[in-house]
Amino acid sequence: MQREPDITLRLSWQDGRVTVVVLVNGLPAHEAPRARSVGTGVLVAPGRETPAGKAELLGKLLFPKQVRPHVAERAAALGPGRYLRLRLLLPGPGETGPYDLGSLRWESVRLPSPLATADAWARWADSLALPPDGGVALGRHPWFALVRDVVPDRPAPPPAAGTGIVAVADATSVHGGITTPAGPETVLEPEPGAPGDDDRRRVADAVRDSRLSALLVDAPATAEGIRRTLLGGARVFYFGGHHIAGGLVVAGDAGDAVTGAGDAGAGDAGAGSPGTDGEPAGSLGADGADAGAVGVPGAGVPGAGVPGAGVPGAGVPGAGVPGPGTAGAGARWLSVDVLAGWLRDAGVGLAVLMACDSATSWADPAKEPSADHVERLGRGTSAAEELVRSGVPHVVAVQGKVSHRQAADFAGRFFAGLVRGLGVDLALREGAAALEGAVAVPVLYARHDSADLSVGELLPALRPARLAPVAHRLSVVAGPAQSHPDERHRVQLDVRWCLAERPVRDVLADPGADDLVTVLTEAERVLLGARAARGLPHEERRRWYVCEVRDGRLPATEAALRDAVAPAYERLSGGAHRGAGLVLRWPVGHRPGAGLAGELDRLHGFGWDLRAVVLQVYGGGEGEVRATAAGLARALGNAEFLLRARTPDVEGAGPPRRERPELPLPPGPSVVAERRSARELLGRAHAVVDPDRPGPAPDIDVRAVVEELNSGPGWGTPAAERQVLGAVRLWWPALYGALLEAHAAGRTGRGRSAALRLAAERDEDLDRWLRAAEGRVPDPSGFSPLDRPTAFVDAVVLGLVRTGQRDGEVFEDWLAEASEAAVRAVRLLDEGFPGDEGPEEEPAEVAVALDRAGALAAVRLPELDPGGRWPGSWALLARRQLTPEIAGWLYGWDEEQRRALGIAPGAGRFDLLLEDQLLVFRTALVPPLRSEGTDV
Repeated sequence: MQREPDITLRLSWQDGRVTVVVLVNGLPAHEAPRARSVGTGVLVAPGRETPAGKAELLGKLLFPKQVRPHVAERAAALGPGRYLRLRLLLPGPGETGPYDLGSLRWESVRLPSPLATADAWARWADSLALPPDGGVALGRHPWFALVRDVVPDRPAPPPAAGTGIVAVADATSVHGGITTPAGPETVLEPEPGAPGDDDRRRVADAVRDSRLSALLVDAPATAEGIRRTLLGGARVFYFGGHHIAGGLVVAGDAGDAVTGAGDAGAGDAGAGSPGTDGEPAGSLGADGADAGAVGVPGAGVPGAGVPGAGVPGAGVPGAGVPGPGTAGAGARWLSVDVLAGWLRDAGVGLAVLMACDSATSWADPAKEPSADHVERLGRGTSAAEELVRSGVPHVVAVQGKVSHRQAADFAGRFFAGLVRGLGVDLALREGAAALEGAVAVPVLYARHDSADLSVGELLPALRPARLAPVAHRLSVVAGPAQSHPDERHRVQLDVRWCLAERPVRDVLADPGADDLVTVLTEAERVLLGARAARGLPHEERRRWYVCEVRDGRLPATEAALRDAVAPAYERLSGGAHRGAGLVLRWPVGHRPGAGLAGELDRLHGFGWDLRAVVLQVYGGGEGEVRATAAGLARALGNAEFLLRARTPDVEGAGPPRRERPELPLPPGPSVVAERRSARELLGRAHAVVDPDRPGPAPDIDVRAVVEELNSGPGWGTPAAERQVLGAVRLWWPALYGALLEAHAAGRTGRGRSAALRLAAERDEDLDRWLRAAEGRVPDPSGFSPLDRPTAFVDAVVLGLVRTGQRDGEVFEDWLAEASEAAVRAVRLLDEGFPGDEGPEEEPAEVAVALDRAGALAAVRLPELDPGGRWPGSWALLARRQLTPEIAGWLYGWDEEQRRALGIAPGAGRFDLLLEDQLLVFRTALVPPLRSEGTDV
């Protein structure tokens, strides 16, 4: 939803009266209107809806005649998909007045409805009367969002260490007597059947599979439990429960005895409010609505006892005091001042208080003895405003009474909006829709210097992965310094890890260090949807988690693993499920210990039913990542590892980190004329100091480079020329593509063959070279036997087929040296593949060759082989993305075949003949890894 520029309305006190001014760039946009008095006529008692008369008075106060034209003018640009944010700048700490303006029910003010005409808006702007059509309450208006701006006393907290953590505390079940600095109170026991901590579950469900992770405080939440949870850092804090007297009601920690510096009754009389035994005790309603709550700003300062209470504190500095007759159990009072310090230290950017009247102030009766019950409501400062003044950037709180069920409904919708990338104001609107008809009104407080109402980089929509979910299988025996990955061994990661019969234990070299959990979770959702569409019994999808490996050591206990993973771990249900998957992110530079395999085995003993474990190596150049991945694979006893492929067509994709390639020395000044293009390019390559930051590509004419190479020794031998081209490919991909085409079109001699040899390492590069060559392809005899392995020959043959250049003697010469699979693929195409008979008799290697030849690009596998009886279909499955169509096709196979993919239960008995048939399919899906020089 697009947003118009904000309108800031500054509310100020002038001799006990209120004036409202529109600010533009911090300066008034008009003369200040006549200040209006504020009395009890605009105050609303707890648990009551705002009467129409009070809402009309608030409307005249918020929108005087000087302000209304500014709003009406901007309303003309609003409509579906566009909204305006009204920011109410509240008086600062030095601007004293008789009432807390932030606590007033501004959301009840009525504005012309979305159906109002321009004339209706003009009439509203010209008078102080209600909108002609009756209007819509500001809090429900689809075109407006209301924010209470606060000038903070402290700077914003630094970014949280636990960037994606949502700390969730629930204390809705807490009840019993409680003593606050404002006097004794009673929290009534919830009614039977109350949903209890349902809001915890709703928050966890909403953020699951996002970049947020719900970290749940044990329920009912205690002050110490909240403090400990926030120690590791958090980005969002959620509290569901009761608010009273400027603090939150939490459970007591067993054995707690001390609050601050001294025992209760012996604290600093100036630091806390005295007890008020003569004041009637308030109570909290059975469904979570509290009545008669009182609030004391600044109460519960760390180390401050509460004189007159006569009982010890809650065991946490400043956490408050327990009620009479309780010792280490029951309800406790947690000061908002103390909570604010914990939130600042944790780096919390958003606090959500689903607690009654947490956005409503109430003055200490001892300080306001002449004020009645309702009038005290408007004095003091609300808990929400106190948190923002203390440094928390954004606070969502409640005006009025909210039940447990309403809080849970709001929490689910609010966090679902955040996960979708909505700002806090729009997410609040989503949550408020769940409270339609309720007395409770959720409101937003924000720092005045917070222009962007979000909680950090993690909440907007996930960025596209820089790398495609494609990798190449590499042999550990060949070593990390082997040549470029073979296109025959390309695999799709979602298929490899989500369609596996046996537990997976893979090592992935991933220079891009991208988010794998999102890719794999989406694949699991696809499988879940396909299974449901087939009417098969429900089976919970696999839960994927990610864990950062520290110092080369895996978590030693189940508790340590649970605390280290994201999203937050969720125990498996008792029904059918696909277990869990775990991505262990391993930074380069950490050597595996001798017991790595044993540490992985230990993870499988934690009861998570791990079906797949992937070690994702990242954090260095491609050479470093490959070397570390190969070492990890050897330590685990794996014969291979995976290298994640880079796709140049992904928007915003940057090349992965690079190693410095070996380059020939630049020629001396007597060899080539000064500043010729080939010489300059080689010089720029040698001038690269940091291979990760090679700088912009040199501005050269690629045709001049080729002409210079043709006219002299250039870069030396063909091998040296290939090295220079390889460096350009790594550092300046766009320049490499143009240079490759120039080589194909104009290079002569053995250097042209060197460019073809390099281009053949990637099918997309080879297509570019062949199209630029326009049929002028070197004869295979121009390459030495050692420089034309079968994999290279097959790549050229299949590339010529892909680009439509298979006519002529040169193609036949190349085909004569190709593998049996490549030759058979060409013959099948000559015979009109796929034809009517189907491909069931063809081996899997032929299917891969056909795929690389481009013959299957428009072929739908479910139509080619509906029953999955062709081994080639299994080979192609490993190379295809797991789409809904593919998943639906797989769930239509026989149960025995689905068992080989891990999407059907194990066999009840052993059938030798059936196992022999399945072995063919399993081998096609994961064939033995062949080296570059072997036949296909």
